[in-house]
Amino acid sequence: MSRGKVTRLTREIASQPADWADLVGRLRACGKGPVFYWERPSSGIGVASLGSVCAVTAEGPGRFDDAAAHLTELASSVDGRVDGGIMTALPLVVGGFGFSDRASRDVAWSGFEPLRFVVPRVMWVKRGESVRTVFTWEEGGEALSKSLLADATKARPAARVRNRQPAVERMLDSEDAAAWTRRARRVLDLIERGSVAKVVLARERSFVLDDEALPDVVLARLRAGRSHCASFWMSGEGSHFIGSSPESLVRVENGRLSADALAGSAERGSTPARDDELGDALLASLKDRREHALVVDAITEAVGPLSSSLEVQPEPEVLRLPEALHLRTRVSARINRPLAVLEAASNLHPTPAVCGVPTDAARRLIDDEEPWRGWYTGAVGWLAAGGEGEFSVALRAALLAGDKATTWAGAGIVEGSEPHLELEEVECKMLAMRSALDGAADVRAA
Repeated sequence: MSRGKVTRLTREIASQPADWADLVGRLRACGKGPVFYWERPSSGIGVASLGSVCAVTAEGPGRFDDAAAHLTELASSVDGRVDGGIMTALPLVVGGFGFSDRASRDVAWSGFEPLRFVVPRVMWVKRGESVRTVFTWEEGGEALSKSLLADATKARPAARVRNRQPAVERMLDSEDAAAWTRRARRVLDLIERGSVAKVVLARERSFVLDDEALPDVVLARLRAGRSHCASFWMSGEGSHFIGSSPESLVRVENGRLSADALAGSAERGSTPARDDELGDALLASLKDRREHALVVDAITEAVGPLSSSLEVQPEPEVLRLPEALHLRTRVSARINRPLAVLEAASNLHPTPAVCGVPTDAARRLIDDEEPWRGWYTGAVGWLAAGGEGEFSVALRAALLAGDKATTWAGAGIVEGSEPHLELEEVECKMLAMRSALDGAADVRAA
């Protein structure tokens, strides 16, 4: 746990004109790290930040409890220069956590500890048409924070996204299709013996690009047509983790908690009519409905003790993404006591949508066989001093480092799974990032 002495923190906020709403453009223009970005266009909420006043890192089984203790200390150390009600609703820290509580041995994940939150020096918070700048400094650090704010204020976003886009030169698979299929069959054997009910297996794929990957350009391409997804960008030590996730792990706002159960997938059709047919078939699939029910049950079990009322969408709906169709059930609850979003995230992560059932058995298998996951299927987001915030499951993601891009996709193995069909699902999901990397226009808008 990275703790150290918590010094007094001071924060000020200022409103910005509407043309500051292009948060990615703001980061692109400033060009100073460390960088963080999270935005869900359909909700009108976004956060972008530069620099770091202090960081909270943790690993091991107690990483969430350790972080919560330190964040409570941090929140009590903040001196807000505006109304406290406004300040406590603004993000205090940004960051996230990896799938595993173990540190990754892959050097590409340097700077991405099993859990990492940062108090930014300068942060822009977008809610609807309102954009606020928040700058924070520790004792003696006011000049540095104000200098960064001044530089960021002068920087103006480019009129449009740069056209330069790296193309995929060659692909480097860490595991061929035959090896992945053998792993899937081993899981099916475990299911038949009753050891597990579900395991989500993932594939890792790396691309060598013919130019340096510009995270803002790749991200802009990725998030096009994905207004209901939460797009994110977080920098590490020489690398950038970006993605556009369709799945909210948890959101806490105005005393209400919400989460998504997302499991069960199908490919997109070539026409709207074919999409309808595939969506109806997905809803009627017993195998996919069983897989989906495991996720819904796990979320309701985790959320139930935290709430005074629980609402579960009676039937799943079909979520249409550019690359795939998914079954989604929304779960919401009225919180029965003050609750930090981090506590809810610790209860929910990892859901069966990215891990399996039972959780501990599936997680051990994944930790052993897929140590390269890093923050893929972890979560990225923000939390406020008042306990509100949101974390998105890190899906449809890539790690960019120079001219190399690494991406992942997975599929849930349950009773009735056909390995070759699950592999097709994995390839379908990988299309989202592959398309953003090579500039192909073969992914339809939702």
